[in-house]
Amino acid sequence: MSPTRSASASGGKGGGGGRAAATALIVVGIAVAMVLVLRSRPGVEPFDPRSSAADGANGAVLLLEDYGASVSITSRAPDPGADERVFVISDSLNSSQRRDLLEFVEAGGIAVVADPDSTLHGGPGTDGGAIDLEPSDSTSDFSFEDAESEANVLRGDCTVAALEPLRGIFTPRGRLFPVGPDEDRCFTRDDHAFVVVRRLGDGLVVGFGDNRIVTNRYLRFADNAGLVTSLLAPHPGVTVRVMLGIDAKPAPQDIGSGDEKLLDLVRPGIWMAIAQLALAFVVFCIARGVRPGRAVREPQPTPIAGNELVLATGNLMQRAHHFDRAGWLLRGELYRQLIAHYRMPPDASIDQLSSLVGRRTAVDAAEIKAVLVAEVSSPEQLTNLATRIDRVRESTLASIPESV
Repeated sequence: MSPTRSASASGGKGGGGGRAAATALIVVGIAVAMVLVLRSRPGVEPFDPRSSAADGANGAVLLLEDYGASVSITSRAPDPGADERVFVISDSLNSSQRRDLLEFVEAGGIAVVADPDSTLHGGPGTDGGAIDLEPSDSTSDFSFEDAESEANVLRGDCTVAALEPLRGIFTPRGRLFPVGPDEDRCFTRDDHAFVVVRRLGDGLVVGFGDNRIVTNRYLRFADNAGLVTSLLAPHPGVTVRVMLGIDAKPAPQDIGSGDEKLLDLVRPGIWMAIAQLALAFVVFCIARGVRPGRAVREPQPTPIAGNELVLATGNLMQRAHHFDRAGWLLRGELYRQLIAHYRMPPDASIDQLSSLVGRRTAVDAAEIKAVLVAEVSSPEQLTNLATRIDRVRESTLASIPESV
């Protein structure tokens, strides 16, 4: 293999390796982009006020807004003294949130806590005297006309003025808290109540025995919706703050609503991986670009015309005193040019060629034949022959031959 061909083959392999590396880098880049952009759809937790699922509470939010309340969903408690009402559906508040909420209540605020297991409203569990109601989920026969017939917990002895118009609520698995004679309550059975009111400082904390009643699935039964609106939206213009835990998962509609940009969400480890890939690619390119040894310069042959090559060969033979052979080369070159130009068979005789060229041009056929058979034995005769050949070539090869 020649040096030029070897270098070309080596360059081809290097080009293929470069293309493979570039392809691999593109694939890695696409994979990283998919990890950053195509994030999985977040799951929605039960009792989420932004969820329209059966166990979500978006229906309660829409109901409050329909009654004229201004509803916000946040993880911060109102400032003490703020003219707002707080709704805690599921108590997942941390200690800092709990402290801020209790400070708001003590300053005269009202908080409605639907979670029966929350300690905010002070309702004890079954080990503290609470009673769990018998599970009931027979809602298929409800007529949606008579709330009292749908309810499994009637109003009973109710000391909460806002709840007196209600007839009863339906709970699939509720709890009744023990209450004292001087404590406000509603939906009672003997000395236990489903709704309890605890006074804390200048404010009130209202506790429910089941937060399922405010979910989308059960809000429509009995007076469950009336319980929510009576406490949180007694008149239009009330500001209600639905409070979430600090670690609550974002809902699908919350994606893209924050202040963070995509670059802010990228973990430092991913940036380091991208930097390492870029550095590895640069090192790979440098390694592939290094040539073993210094570059070798190869002179390229200079192409020259065929008749010039013949003339140069004739000159060399003239210097070597091969006059006869030099003349034979000159005549042979003219013969081949005339054969090709006038489209004659390659084995045509000199007489046939001379006759045809004489008929097609103004050059005498005898002159053409004399040039093609001339003998050379001296430098003068060789020079004379070259001159005559040039004259014949100019007169015969410049014209376009007719079809033979």
